[in-house]
Amino acid sequence: MALAEYIDIEKLVSMTNQYTGADIAAVCKKVRRFVLKACSGEDLHTKNVKQKHFLKAIKETGSSVTTYLIF
Repeated sequence: MALAEYIDIEKLVSMTNQYTGADIAAVCKKVRRFVLKACSGEDLHTKNVKQKHFLKAIKETGSSVTTYLIF
């Protein structure tokens, strides 16, 4: 899927600091579902992945790394 013109990658990186590769993959899968859902009903003009999709997916997908595992 194509990205919208403006995606704040630095913000997304800072929000997912303790995410594993599997966590990031889960976020991306959720983003894809959000965009497909938007295309099928809510907003027929949504064709690109937008910042709001990433923010929602990150909010709903927690990190599997805990502070206990870090220290």
